[in-house]
Amino acid sequence: MPIGLSNVTAEDLRAAHAVHPVAALQEQWSLVQRDIEQQLLPTVTDLGMVVVAHSPTGHGLLHQARSTTDGQTASGLRSALDQIASTHGVTAGQVALAWVHHRQQVHGVPVVPIPGTTSISHLRSNVAAGDLTLSDDELLRLNSLRAAT
Repeated sequence: MPIGLSNVTAEDLRAAHAVHPVAALQEQWSLVQRDIEQQLLPTVTDLGMVVVAHSPTGHGLLHQARSTTDGQTASGLRSALDQIASTHGVTAGQVALAWVHHRQQVHGVPVVPIPGTTSISHLRSNVAAGDLTLSDDELLRLNSLRAAT
């Protein structure tokens, strides 16, 4: 019977996996919350798990108007999201979600984002983000703008 875990340390994840195979790890992962990349992701990769990325648009922060973000890093990130979104004719939130989808190629682990979806229009927008292909230059730009967490 497959199980998944959430809110654990890398050490806890290894210990749990030794008792019973863990199929998935659910953690927050977005352009504004990348802590998973430090210690958990190497463990997930080593153990061959799936990552279920909750809040891939930063609890909606990356959908909001530019004036609602704080700090220079967030402003730079917001500006980049807006410019990339404009290039593709999509929303900044869709670009943020596409970035999370792309992390599976970068880290070699399956990533299943679970964005908040409160309406059919949100569902359609989130599904469409799965088809958005960001260029290497766009991904490099977003990666370089790590938001302070």
